[in-house]
Amino acid sequence: MKHFIARLGNAALVLSMAFFVFPLVSSADVTARPGGSTPAVLERISGADRMETAVQISNELYPDDHTKKYAVLVSGESHADALAAGPLATLKSAPLLLSNKSSLPESTMMELDRILKTDITATAVEADGNVDPIFAATVIIVGGESAVSAQVEQEIKDIREDIDTMRIQGADRYDTALEVALYMDQIRGYSSKWAFLANGEAYADAMAASAIASDKTNCPDLMPILLTRTDSIPDSTAQYLGEIALTSGSTPTPPKLEKVYVLGGEARVSTEVFDYVDQIVDETIRVAGPNRYGTAANLAETFWGAANPASKIGVARGDDFADALAAGPFMGKMHGPMLLVEPAELPDETYAYLLGHKDDIYGGWVLGGVEAVSNAVKGSVESVYMDL
Repeated sequence: MKHFIARLGNAALVLSMAFFVFPLVSSADVTARPGGSTPAVLERISGADRMETAVQISNELYPDDHTKKYAVLVSGESHADALAAGPLATLKSAPLLLSNKSSLPESTMMELDRILKTDITATAVEADGNVDPIFAATVIIVGGESAVSAQVEQEIKDIREDIDTMRIQGADRYDTALEVALYMDQIRGYSSKWAFLANGEAYADAMAASAIASDKTNCPDLMPILLTRTDSIPDSTAQYLGEIALTSGSTPTPPKLEKVYVLGGEARVSTEVFDYVDQIVDETIRVAGPNRYGTAANLAETFWGAANPASKIGVARGDDFADALAAGPFMGKMHGPMLLVEPAELPDETYAYLLGHKDDIYGGWVLGGVEAVSNAVKGSVESVYMDL
């Protein structure tokens, strides 16, 4: 087995800084680069709260009404069951929306009504007056009723008679991630060659990886995000890695994973867990930084390094999960990394990535409102790649 430990390659670029504050900038302040292209300021996508921010991201990603057969819904209050949902949403060409546990937010309800297809015809209605499920749009709920209640599921069905639901859940967050991976295998008819492995108790590393796992350019099969404990790998995760994955819907076969990216340092995923995985798969790569911001920056460096630089970036807060979680499929489609910041500060590690790629970046998006990512931090990011 081959071992590779990825660390932040441009760490030497990190400057000693407590806080960057730059004036707000506009594209008019910036001169064109060789070739005539001019870097642009970041576009902010946000709503009044995390639920509405997810709706605005859905609108940006899928602006046409009644075009989607599927939507994916996860808890906006708890990350436990939601971490693995991003690549599933991309695989189903579906928006990723958020809900409260006990009630469906009005903004989410309206977005489901807007985005989901309305294909009811006379042949779609059965004798009992219900819509034949084959003609219904489907909302895929990821997580058990402790995350998204049966009441929410019923509220979804009450939106329109041609909207149905299905639920993917396991006994815990690790089993739920496994069930998502297996369902993705069923959809494809085969297992992905690559996978991410992240700590299931901490959201930041999986959150940053969602943009990569959801990017068909970097990984045409779309990578499952599997979860582990720090010091022991759950049976469900070990089963997927080493024993059984489903192909063609039901046939058990070895998953034949070629590569697993282990996210975070040893405080997140221990050496023992790393070594266990390394005995099973062909190649095990640890992607880590000194903190969540460094790990996100190093993920960006690993997948969008000098040989494959990203021209657009996503920026989201790293001390809360909701905005970046909903934005994973969006950044996957936009083929750019998800970088993490603090609400009022640009971390050293994120700055280092921006500085190392300032000539490659031409713009991108801030995901979340000014309380999540302040205008000062937005301006700081822009000032680095605009070279102001």
